[in-house]
Amino acid sequence: MRRMLTLVAVLVLMAVYAATASGAARSWSTPIGVIAPNNLGVGHYCSASVVASPRHNVVLTAAHCVWDTDPATKAVWFLPSFNNGAASTYGRWRVVKIIVPPQYLQWRKTHPAPAGQDRTNPYDYAFLIVDGDVQGRTGALTPVVNAVGGPTTVAGYNDTGGSLSSCRSTANRWEYQGNWYLKVACPSVSLSSGTSGGPFVETGTNRVIGVMGGYQEGGPTPYTDYSSAFQADFTAAYDLAKRG
Repeated sequence: MRRMLTLVAVLVLMAVYAATASGAARSWSTPIGVIAPNNLGVGHYCSASVVASPRHNVVLTAAHCVWDTDPATKAVWFLPSFNNGAASTYGRWRVVKIIVPPQYLQWRKTHPAPAGQDRTNPYDYAFLIVDGDVQGRTGALTPVVNAVGGPTTVAGYNDTGGSLSSCRSTANRWEYQGNWYLKVACPSVSLSSGTSGGPFVETGTNRVIGVMGGYQEGGPTPYTDYSSAFQADFTAAYDLAKRG
């Protein structure tokens, strides 16, 4: 009987691995992790998530987290499924390239932040290229453009904590100064500094429709969260990232 149970367990694990290696995330949360200056996660400062790509090496985050970072001169690591610094079965991944939309950089030059506010930017998303097959370990989320909202799970790592925080609510399209964003009210969950770049996931799916950022780099309070809208410019940056 013990031998049969062991065999069944092995077969189940093989099936899970096969599903993960093909790109399907074990759950919506496994592709989500922290961005840190070292492979231990000490001083992690933003959140990110693995997204589907042919080379299995693309991670999505907010542009304001990495827009001025050169991974050739400054270490950047992505640690998926981070849990209080413990070694993760999902690995520790060195970032070798960062892709920031040129529209984000241009907007940043021409739209300074008002006094006392974080900067607002309708192109606040970026891609990290890591060294290795992270998607084969974690699975991946699938980006969706032109989302209109609906039931949404917002998730990220507060920089004062070591475990994933998340909120299930409803995303709504929201217009500010002629540009579209997604807005999610999370009155019972604090998603504050460190959660920037964390994904907006359509609840019950592996579809990512936004990342914490955009309006005032994610919002002026920890209980209402924002994302830039994924539109044609997002698709162009994503296509570039998929080419490595």
